[in-house]
Amino acid sequence: MKPTQPKPTEEVKPSFDVNSYVNYAKSYAQSIGLELDSTATDCWDNPITANAKRTGIKDDIQNRLSRYKNVEGFTAVWVWAEKVSDTEYEIYIGYC
Repeated sequence: MKPTQPKPTEEVKPSFDVNSYVNYAKSYAQSIGLELDSTATDCWDNPITANAKRTGIKDDIQNRLSRYKNVEGFTAVWVWAEKVSDTEYEIYIGYC
């Protein structure tokens, strides 16, 4: 009788929920006095790269939104994410 070999284990990919960052950005925007406006999608700066291995996403969101509010003088924003690969997203912050 042959000894049974263990089945190879699949590599588990770290789960990443980009929606938690989108929701965080919306909440933070409102907390600093910006309105959420779903029509504010025509103008945006470079998107914020988001994936399971990247740190500092919340800091990037805070810095961007604070600049829009305090330096650029915008009053409304909209936040959304687009998937660029199986493991990476881009978070957009539109403004007006």
